[in-house]
Amino acid sequence: MGMDVREVDQRWGATATKWVWSAGPRYVFEDDGTERADLEPVDEVVAEDYSDETGWWTCDRTTKIHDLAVVYRTAGKAGDLVRGPKDLCYVCLAVSDAFRLADDPLAGAFSKHFGCRCVVVARFEPPIRIAELRADPVIRDWGALKAGFVKAAMPMPASVWTRLVEMTGSPRVPRRPPVAGRATPRLPERERRRVEGRLEDWLEAHPQALREVGLDVVVHQRQMLCVPDHNGTIDLLCRRAGQDGDFVVVELKAEEIRREAVAQALGYVGWLRSQPDVRTVTALIIGLDLHPQVPWVLKTLPADLVQLAHWDDLGVPADLARELGLQR
Repeated sequence: MGMDVREVDQRWGATATKWVWSAGPRYVFEDDGTERADLEPVDEVVAEDYSDETGWWTCDRTTKIHDLAVVYRTAGKAGDLVRGPKDLCYVCLAVSDAFRLADDPLAGAFSKHFGCRCVVVARFEPPIRIAELRADPVIRDWGALKAGFVKAAMPMPASVWTRLVEMTGSPRVPRRPPVAGRATPRLPERERRRVEGRLEDWLEAHPQALREVGLDVVVHQRQMLCVPDHNGTIDLLCRRAGQDGDFVVVELKAEEIRREAVAQALGYVGWLRSQPDVRTVTALIIGLDLHPQVPWVLKTLPADLVQLAHWDDLGVPADLARELGLQR
């Protein structure tokens, strides 16, 4: 059950430094998509929590005992068994100061970092999705949010923490995630092309938005005509940052993602793989909801070949969000 976030604020909020910790899906979910049982909030912090040395969380080197941290669950990376929801969920209490992980034999890739012991004391119900954060006038200019929560630990201003506490006391309706079988109203052809053109303009100018779905890319070419032996046109061809020869085909849809879009993207991937100086190619299709046949199509493909994303994940501007029918 755990404590209420407002109770946590009353007990520790006045003196605690606040942080946001980023965690990929494998750190917060089991392989079957269920939440890890050891992240269930405690009803009370007891003496044993301060002496338990069996676990730690990576943190900033300046973290002190009784600091508070909110966990942002990232989308994860292509190929992960479970995709993360991109939300603020758990509230943790540090029960130790930060310490070096170099001497921990289980630290592995984290051995150069710092960690602290902590307990989960509360959770936001429902979790606060990234679209809500971007829409909030107090939170939207928070540096960690604007950077896409790219670091494992980033500071949280007191004003952001106060606003999050306020949000727990207000009625909130979670955004329904993209699901197969819920039909998105289809736009007239001319309107659809106009909206997709505007989305293409925006994403070409803001490729960093794709970091929200685990892709660090630069735009290589827009409206790339695949000639002479294909004759299709790729909306955006992106190259993975710092990786020559590794490309991502980005296909944009202003309505639901249908099986035809998957076939279209795969056609581009196949053509590109036949070109010189191309090492790897994957596809990203961005749209709204899914046609019910799409998940079945994806089951036949390698897990990291085609990635799907919802426009709400990328924080499109408010005017485009309205044209897409997104509620902010």
